[in-house]
Amino acid sequence: ASDAAESLKLQARLLAVQRAVDHDQIDEAVQRLLAEPWNVTAMPEIALLAFAGLDLGDRLMAAGRSEEAIRAYALVPVKDRLVALQRERLTELQARIHRSASLVQGTGSGFWIQFYENMLARIMRQLDALEKAEDYTPVLMLRRAQAYLLVGRDRESWLLCEYLATDENHSAELREEAHYRWILAASALERWEDALAIARSFVERHPDSEQAPGAFYSMAQAHLEQRRLVEADAVLTELIERFPDHDLTGRFCFLRGYVRTLQESFAEARTDFETCDEIEAGRPLAINAALWHALTRFFERDYATALAELELLATRAEGHVLYPEIHYRIGATAYAQRDYARAEAELSRFL
Repeated sequence: ASDAAESLKLQARLLAVQRAVDHDQIDEAVQRLLAEPWNVTAMPEIALLAFAGLDLGDRLMAAGRSEEAIRAYALVPVKDRLVALQRERLTELQARIHRSASLVQGTGSGFWIQFYENMLARIMRQLDALEKAEDYTPVLMLRRAQAYLLVGRDRESWLLCEYLATDENHSAELREEAHYRWILAASALERWEDALAIARSFVERHPDSEQAPGAFYSMAQAHLEQRRLVEADAVLTELIERFPDHDLTGRFCFLRGYVRTLQESFAEARTDFETCDEIEAGRPLAINAALWHALTRFFERDYATALAELELLATRAEGHVLYPEIHYRIGATAYAQRDYARAEAELSRFL
């Protein structure tokens, strides 16, 4: 707020942001970095702003504040831009020294010569360090893509992920991560044919990746959205066989059971729902699996067995989001048996 030179005031603002981040005062850092515009046109302020934006953006992503993270990342230029600006700064200083050489004469000239030499050496060291430093740009782009995906800006996420995944100049690890997020962006846009093709490509390129099960699952969902039930079943079967000990095996079995229910392969569907119920015991998905297990009996018109399963499930599911649904299904099953008094009572209870 002083009358100091604008460059010094900008550096003070940037240091205040860095101190706030260092002390985990994220709200204050956001206020200082994002509440006011930055009129920064030269080095070293641009570099300071870039690294402050990158650091705060990462903190905001970790805190689930993706919208603000996007704004912080937007302050960060690509590394090549920083290097170019530093070179411009060096060239400008060399020209200034050349212009001033004839003027710096007589008493005190040694001081100014030393001053400029020290400044020149410092800027050259900074330029050398920038040029040798690892390029943060691809990682920055991947983080922006993730942030875009989290806030529903799926098309922008798609573009960044596609570029990163297909550019062989990037590291294998980064291309793998970008490729997987490319699948997610395609799915979020409901471009199922594209999602399917991108997921297939991922599995071919990265068959041993930790993300491979997720890619298989996305392929199955894409088939399902397009009512390709046989293909969805095949992909899920390969997924379950290849990754039997995966943390999400219960979910994989549930989806295959659902697909097989749509195919009217009720006995096979029940096997999947039973496996899911066992794996997910004590978790919400187990109730979903048990309900669908009972529904397969209903679809086969085995109403007595369906009703027995639903009644038992009702004792397990109190407090679950499907608890009302279970009572509705009990009423519907009683109705199918023409037990209208029971049906009326259960449907009244449901209402």
